[in-house]
Amino acid sequence: MNIFDVPIISSLIFLARYFTDKSAFKAQKKLITLREPVIFDVGAHVGQTAKQYRRFFPKAKIYSFEPFPESYAKLATKHRQDRRVLPQNLAVSDTSGKIVLNVNADAATNSVLAIADEGKICWGDRLKSEDILEVASVALDDFCETNLINHIDILKLDLQGHELAALQGVTKMLQRQAIDVIYLELLVSKSYEGQPKLHEYLALFAQYDYELLDFYSPIRKGVQLIQCDLIFVSQNLHDKILRSIKKGGFSTS
Repeated sequence: MNIFDVPIISSLIFLARYFTDKSAFKAQKKLITLREPVIFDVGAHVGQTAKQYRRFFPKAKIYSFEPFPESYAKLATKHRQDRRVLPQNLAVSDTSGKIVLNVNADAATNSVLAIADEGKICWGDRLKSEDILEVASVALDDFCETNLINHIDILKLDLQGHELAALQGVTKMLQRQAIDVIYLELLVSKSYEGQPKLHEYLALFAQYDYELLDFYSPIRKGVQLIQCDLIFVSQNLHDKILRSIKKGGFSTS
């Protein structure tokens, strides 16, 4: 038996791989040197990533977005003593209003997108649909305008295939280069219906003069890359990186 095919073991491997590979967080720490950065943790689940960000950025203000009520309750409880973690019981999309969330057996795989038949090939029973739920959603441009947020230092997106739509809802900020670092999950193997492909992200970021920094945390099954994480940076930050490289003084490893 392939150990990856055992649902519980599969989940443990996934979580261990994702949360013990700190290279992406170390890179962000080197990129963002502000004492009190603004971080958007979009697709916060139960607050694991916010906890990682708190370790690397002790004074950061972290807005954590999670639409699923049960996960949101755990998120809020986990960070109730941290006044600089601000849980938001909201989905993030290209428009504000209401949206349908597909609720799956593993809440970490909940998505606005429906599960693809091919998804079980790589993910097994982790991708099993159980219900649908209408939830409140927000476009990040609207959220920033309402909350008088003019700049985001780090935008993290983990939305199980809905990341591109979330980016399409923050184009005003992208146009102003008002987001320094964008850290997102890329699904390569088909897991959800309508999930974006790499070239679609590259086209969007090229439109707004953002540059790809690196790939992180690859998850593979055999020779097939299933998913990985990407970091894109604003043009101003990219120029800073290049100037530092020329001086021999910049590394994200």
